[in-house]
Amino acid sequence: MSTIDPIAEFIQGQLNEIRVVSGEREYHRNETIYHLDDPADHIFYILSGSVKITRVSDDGKEKIISIHRAGEIFGELCFCEVDDRRSDQAVAMEPTRVLAIRVHDFLAMLRENPKALLDMLSLFCKRLSEAQQQIETLAFDNTTRRLARVLLKSSSDSGLERLRLTHEELAQMVGTSREIITTIMNQFREEGLIDYRRSEVSPHVEKLRQFLVTS
Repeated sequence: MSTIDPIAEFIQGQLNEIRVVSGEREYHRNETIYHLDDPADHIFYILSGSVKITRVSDDGKEKIISIHRAGEIFGELCFCEVDDRRSDQAVAMEPTRVLAIRVHDFLAMLRENPKALLDMLSLFCKRLSEAQQQIETLAFDNTTRRLARVLLKSSSDSGLERLRLTHEELAQMVGTSREIITTIMNQFREEGLIDYRRSEVSPHVEKLRQFLVTS
């Protein structure tokens, strides 16, 4: 099962107070929440739905950096962006509601709660570690192993048996084409590593782990 970040638990416990100083926003599927170079002046808490954080290469290819779901925060790099501008973009993956919390309001809350401040530091360290793992995977794993790792991580992060991810979204997470993902997914299904139909994928976690050990 997925675990809730302590900082998200802190926000849940302060929701009434946070709603007073934040705005609730709703987004449609594929609607952009913030763009590259937008002012980095808010941190976001997801009330419902899911959000992907992406970057786009010079040749227009999109790479999904991370996916966040209800009960999680995103946009935390607002605390470290150069010139207070966004270095990535956030897009709703389905109908999504978020709380947009102004940075200075959130910092004021953290100053009054040392434990929450430490929890925020822990979140930064966790996501930095995940980014490092992504770099290592891109450098050392082939496409098939990268897809297996993405499926395992997505299953672990979400706590769901069925993942609503299209082949295009998986391609953006792995760093390859949709056609290659389709080929590997068919191979995985034939080998009993996953079940899937349309945009729902059911990873067989133990089989995928064993595949990574032996491949």
